[in-house]
Amino acid sequence: MTITFSLTLKGKPLIRSPQEVDFTTPLVKKTILSEVKIPLSQELNIPPNKIFLHLTRFVGEEIKKGEVIAEKKSFFEKKQYVSEYDGTIKEIDHEKGLVVVSTSQESQETIFCYFRGKIDEVKNQEVTLEVKEAKSFLLKQATADFGGEVVSLNDTSLTTVDQEKITKKVVLIEAVTSYNQVKLEVMGTKGFVTRDSDKQSSSMPIATVKDSSDWEAMNKLNLPYCLVDKKNNTIYFYAS
Repeated sequence: MTITFSLTLKGKPLIRSPQEVDFTTPLVKKTILSEVKIPLSQELNIPPNKIFLHLTRFVGEEIKKGEVIAEKKSFFEKKQYVSEYDGTIKEIDHEKGLVVVSTSQESQETIFCYFRGKIDEVKNQEVTLEVKEAKSFLLKQATADFGGEVVSLNDTSLTTVDQEKITKKVVLIEAVTSYNQVKLEVMGTKGFVTRDSDKQSSSMPIATVKDSSDWEAMNKLNLPYCLVDKKNNTIYFYAS
């Protein structure tokens, strides 16, 4: 069977069909958003308050590297400014004669897959993953896309849990105090799935079940992995 989920991570996915993926497979290269100020008044030798007369692209429009975004024509010559970046026109400053471009650049930081299985399709920031078995539940909220191997804890097991059981796992826990959140984060958990997190805050990803009656069913599934789809407020429990 397959499950389809959205990717809200910034960056072009590195995975392809029909690739087998796991938690060590690179998913995206993280992108860095930045702003570039282009001094068009200086480049084209025109008054700052006149640059709008020479623009070929305007606020909100996308531009590509090598594309003409402004030009100055006269009887004797034609001067053009060619963009050095891919991006979006964010602002036109008529006082300073600047065009501000919002652009993204690929960083060296790699984000790895938080799911495992066989890639069936990657299209429009959505992934269809082939798995052996899956069950979905609606969420009240999720702070991020995340997932991994699942471990279920309660008040009793929480007091004796060791780091090996927690490291790189997603913890299912009905409620967790601020102290225990810090403890579990230090032990290397990848995130939390809780029954009620309204009064909780965490630097780690956290998802809250929408219908509290689903909580018992989730803990009885005996499926080893989970995947949280933030955009669609859905959590999948599955076996790959």
